[in-house]
Amino acid sequence: MADVPTLRQLQTVIEALQTIDRRVSYGQLASDIAASSPQVAYCTAPCIEFLQKLKLISIRAGDQISLQLLRPEATKRDAIHKLLADALITYLVDTEILKEFSLHTQRIESTNKLVLDSASLGWNIRGYRNLLLNLKIFQREKIDQRHWEIAENFIRYFEAASRNSNLREFHTPGVTPDEIGHQNARKEVLGGIAEEWVLNRERATLADHPFLDLVTRISTINASAGYDILSFSSINATRHDRFLEVKSFDKKPHFYWSDNEISKAKDLGNSYHLALVDRTKLMSNDYTPKIIRGPYRYFFECIREDWQMEPNGYHFIQNAG
Repeated sequence: MADVPTLRQLQTVIEALQTIDRRVSYGQLASDIAASSPQVAYCTAPCIEFLQKLKLISIRAGDQISLQLLRPEATKRDAIHKLLADALITYLVDTEILKEFSLHTQRIESTNKLVLDSASLGWNIRGYRNLLLNLKIFQREKIDQRHWEIAENFIRYFEAASRNSNLREFHTPGVTPDEIGHQNARKEVLGGIAEEWVLNRERATLADHPFLDLVTRISTINASAGYDILSFSSINATRHDRFLEVKSFDKKPHFYWSDNEISKAKDLGNSYHLALVDRTKLMSNDYTPKIIRGPYRYFFECIREDWQMEPNGYHFIQNAG
């Protein structure tokens, strides 16, 4: 919990400053408070530190404490309370602590009042909560009341904090549709380069095959095939029996595998191959990509510790009736 002095403690220190002098040493102040209000003397240092945070006092060279904002006429307790309330709200706004409070506010429809759910606050700000309550920025009718009204003249601060919190968390510009389009186009280009590289490798391996012209990128004419390249397992094969899905990456191997591709891999078994191509090595003459034969069984029917699978979305269909 934040170390926040009570209203009584702060009031005692301010009144001591007013009655002694507007500029006094810390030692003199502590001595006078100990004499006049021994019950709060132990908290003089925390109060001085807190009032300094609120910019109500300043500590200068020689340990001299001076009041910054108290006017000579502000001697009554209600005037001190108002001064503390205004300074505290300003401090909470500047430090964004008020944002933490705003996360627990809501409007009551029947009264249109803005209220705070006092029970849901984190322990780190409950010290401020109690001081705000004693300064009547928060108001409650019963001691066990959970939802506290926010005083009318302070509502604007909490609403501004809520608005800024929403803007910062949810309205920050991210990736635009155009940017996504550019990213997808770039991925498509990079994927095409990797597919062409694998295609040329297949053709080089099957250079003497009579159906070499049938070794081709099917993905350019049939995006729903479930694989990218049609090939043959050997020079003796007369029917397509090697289907390659190309996944390119740079640095760490990773790829996305669609439901359609997975279904096709399951149907084709060991005739289906997953070619994992590192784009950073395509210019190397001795580079050999990792090609996984029968990837459905490899990933779904065997225990694998060298790969991890992460769900990337779910498709929901409502049942009839």
